[in-house]
Amino acid sequence: MSLLVVVPLVFSRWVNAIYALPKFAVLLTGSSVLVLLLIGTALKPSRNEMWGRIVESRYAKVVCLYFVAIAISTIFGVAPLVSLFGSNSNFMGLTARLCFLVCFISLIASIGASEKRLLTTLWAMALAGGLVATYACSQFFGLDPFVSSSVYTFNSDGAKIVRVGSSIGHADHLGNFLLYTTPLSLGLAFASRGGVRLVASVATLLSIAAIVCSGTRGAWLGIIVGIGAMALLEWKVETVKRILANKGQLIRVIAVACVLPAATVLIAFSPSSRSIIERAKLMMTEGASSSGRLLLWSDSIKMIPRFAIVGCGPEGFRKAFPVYKSEQLVQLSPRANNESPHNAYLETAISYGLPGAAVYVLMIAYALALMLRARRHARSQSWRIIATGLLASFLAVLSHNIFHLRSDLHRLVFFCAVSRCVRFV
Repeated sequence: MSLLVVVPLVFSRWVNAIYALPKFAVLLTGSSVLVLLLIGTALKPSRNEMWGRIVESRYAKVVCLYFVAIAISTIFGVAPLVSLFGSNSNFMGLTARLCFLVCFISLIASIGASEKRLLTTLWAMALAGGLVATYACSQFFGLDPFVSSSVYTFNSDGAKIVRVGSSIGHADHLGNFLLYTTPLSLGLAFASRGGVRLVASVATLLSIAAIVCSGTRGAWLGIIVGIGAMALLEWKVETVKRILANKGQLIRVIAVACVLPAATVLIAFSPSSRSIIERAKLMMTEGASSSGRLLLWSDSIKMIPRFAIVGCGPEGFRKAFPVYKSEQLVQLSPRANNESPHNAYLETAISYGLPGAAVYVLMIAYALALMLRARRHARSQSWRIIATGLLASFLAVLSHNIFHLRSDLHRLVFFCAVSRCVRFV
């Protein structure tokens, strides 16, 4: 749980890779400790049943198979050393991904069948998202005590555009990360009572505001999909009648309905609101072709036949792509050296080959099936709503990944979400 909270929040002004390197260092250190703890746990005869459950889990086997595909692409890719350790700006090589595998197994092992530990873990995820969102909102209003606003201010047609990145570092990554936690926070708010419900509600509202302020249009689509999925799954006529009949719940609904317009007005009066307006205009006028995205996808597809078997390896796209880059894309962004095709599914096929992409799709399908099963067999209404929040978060991320490079640093949260479902298998 320390990793769940610390990894998204940690960064340092004193290193060149201000965001990626501190997160990688914490993840590597924490995962090393987890390996020792797992070994110690495996030696206890009393935990044999737990380990047998992990070994027999078909989903755990699919996840391990996915990491085998990553390892093969690392060995036979275009830049094995970079694929092993990662670039000096992202550190998303095989080493980091093995850390995620350790975290995945550790979460299953530590949560086990304990609902108390599971709920604590989910709250750690939600609160981490709330803290990240709080910092993002403070950046949007010019209140950043840690880094200069120039880090997340860009020129666009002669205007200054602010795209906050919070402690995550980049607006696109911020939007992707918050999609994992926002619908979950909403589910926890509906499933809780008293002060904890207020905390989860505030975290949800701040997270939605941070997604809007990030200017990440794919994340805007993702949060609409996530909240829409929750509404379709949980919002019934009986629910409306129950809220109207309960005076306390009705007051809370009215309060939220008043907060949202007030927050909208507050954001509109911020000097940074121009960024949101400009991004929204581009979304309406250019759609998926914005920033040369369609050109990038078209050029990237040409790489698939060449790397269909084993892929170019983690972080190998930057080295392999230039020979496939069209003149139109060069003219659009002459100085850019694209690090990914900005499509998670296309990137998987190129980086890990078609077999790796097939396992990736299988992993997604299996996760969805597990989450639906967890929701269907939930032991109480509260757990059903929480499972709905997890499912909605996952659907939101899958939607955003159409326009976003895979942010495996945040896959730590995905693994935690799936571990919630594994215990139902």
